[in-house]
Amino acid sequence: MIFNSSRSMYNILRDYLEFFTEESCGQCTPCRVGCQQLLKGIEAVKKGQKAPGYLNDLKKLSATMKIAAKCGLGQSVSNPFNSIIDNFREEVIY
Repeated sequence: MIFNSSRSMYNILRDYLEFFTEESCGQCTPCRVGCQQLLKGIEAVKKGQKAPGYLNDLKKLSATMKIAAKCGLGQSVSNPFNSIIDNFREEVIY
């Protein structure tokens, strides 16, 4: 996907995570709980409830999901998550 500079990458990431959370079938814990925790985690960082370093913990969670999830949905969550966190970290933090 291509976005112009007027789009908030935080909002895009939040939208992705809301989609993955909603579409998870709930059969495997890594996807069911992982998607919820990623979403809650970025929201907490944005609100200042968690330190910016918490994003590194969330990246570890997304890597675990990629390995442990049973289906492609849970395995693919880490792709947009890591891409946005790696390239637009400051937009998620501030």
